[in-house]
Amino acid sequence: MQVSEVLNLKAVWERSAGPRDTPFNWGRIEKSPGYYDWSEVDEYVRWCNENKKMIVAMIFPYADWDQISCYGGYYEKIPCNLTAYKEFVKKLVERYDGDGIDDMPGLVHPIKYWEVMNEVTPRHWGGEVLSFFNGTAEEYLTILKITYEAIKESDPEAKVLNAGIADMTIGNESGVIECKDFYSEVFELGGADYFDIANIHWIYNLDAFKEFLQYHGIEKPIWITEAEFAHEGMGKDVEESVKDIVESFAKGMEKIIIVPPTGEWVADSSIFYALKTMIEKLNYFDYVEKINDNCYKFVGEGVTYVIWNSSLPEEINLSEMNVIDVFGNPVELDNNYVSGLVYISELKEEKELGDLNDDGKIDVLDLVALTNVILGKKEVEEIKADINGDGKVDTADLTELINIILMQSEQPEQEQLEEEQQEKPEVQPEEEVKLEDIIKSIEVIFTNSSYESVTGEKPAGWFKTGQNADNVLGWFDFNYTEPLMFNHPMGISTDGKHLLLADTRNNRILIWNELPDGNVPPDLVLGQPDFYSNNPGNGMNELNWPVDVATDGRHVVVADTTMPES
Repeated sequence: MQVSEVLNLKAVWERSAGPRDTPFNWGRIEKSPGYYDWSEVDEYVRWCNENKKMIVAMIFPYADWDQISCYGGYYEKIPCNLTAYKEFVKKLVERYDGDGIDDMPGLVHPIKYWEVMNEVTPRHWGGEVLSFFNGTAEEYLTILKITYEAIKESDPEAKVLNAGIADMTIGNESGVIECKDFYSEVFELGGADYFDIANIHWIYNLDAFKEFLQYHGIEKPIWITEAEFAHEGMGKDVEESVKDIVESFAKGMEKIIIVPPTGEWVADSSIFYALKTMIEKLNYFDYVEKINDNCYKFVGEGVTYVIWNSSLPEEINLSEMNVIDVFGNPVELDNNYVSGLVYISELKEEKELGDLNDDGKIDVLDLVALTNVILGKKEVEEIKADINGDGKVDTADLTELINIILMQSEQPEQEQLEEEQQEKPEVQPEEEVKLEDIIKSIEVIFTNSSYESVTGEKPAGWFKTGQNADNVLGWFDFNYTEPLMFNHPMGISTDGKHLLLADTRNNRILIWNELPDGNVPPDLVLGQPDFYSNNPGNGMNELNWPVDVATDGRHVVVADTTMPES
């Protein structure tokens, strides 16, 4: 599948497959001991950010220089220097965790999901060993434990997935299910303590995997990070593939990442439209309810029923619903029985731009919701979060939403002013103003491209390209905080009288009651008890990394990006 076709699907998750294609492999970043080259992985993360992809980052512990140091060659074995590997993982997670400390420049969506390798269990087939790891279950547990501890040390909020398990049902050519034997040993040695999400491949393995986890007393969320969809050799068409995915969600799957189909694939193929339609209809649901074996109800922003070869439930009123087939084509139902597979969805009402939480109003709660979307902590429909309509969701949408909120606060005052003006009697001018008198009072100044007049003087209030600043406020320091000592100021606002500054990494808002005419200390501080503190907090009188501020002279709105979700 081509990259453009993948983007057109509007799928959310991005994940690699092996040590050769993941940019998070140790040796692709730490080229030699202590030398880190972030350029390749930064480019990948930036692309994902720009294209609204959430990353499941797959870490592999392989570096040529490390493998050679004790094995004499590259054999994809357990690292020789586990201490150096752990230090690499800590630096890697710190760079992409979004906490504002040593982050990748320009990071928008932090990485919160890390997978420790992929398909590490050996599978003997056709005289070959199919695996991305040349080691034992005990050695994999060592890698898993070290990686988990390093990830949590850098980012306690991050979630860790075990290496995707490729087989729970088929076994090798001798009928031995080697994946079960391998992971039974991992779990018996305590491996379940070192991942947060249980990771399996292929939908046909799901039931056996759930039984396997239950046998070992493991209760964790389950993700299918490689799922089939109308794959060649699977013997299933698109309708059967959709049914498999629907039933998997009904069995409790939290996430399903689909492997793009192989073979002939074009953006106008039936498989493409079936996959695209399913993603559009089922993405971002909150829960799924099984109505019967052939009817499932997905509830999220709206309600969508997936039905095949079944009578319609009594709760469905077709006059209020939209019906399409598996490819997204409109369908008219002649009676209450459905042949084939259809999606039946509520007709969506037009929602006011900026109302991200669907409570019928635009306020600070929507600002919090948008901030969490930008940070990757919340998922909403893209069309709702793209406030300024530029095709991407970023801090520019935060600014636009702040302006919408402030304009709303001004509207009642404007309406009251208009009412008062309507009540006043019309005042007639004492004398007529003539057009020639107005023309005589107009002064015309001709300027060049630098706004210099023909006399060489700049009109008052105009700027010139490249001119010096009139005033400079503050200076910078990482370790100390004073009234005029800033750390990454990222937002500024004025109503023409007051000046407000978002001093982001000092976790505060500084306020000047009058526009300063020099390097004058601020009058007030919000988010801190004094001008010499900069501790983050989550109380109503505290701030944690405010990136923007706005004011209309009476209200102050702050985009406080890392406050915990309510």
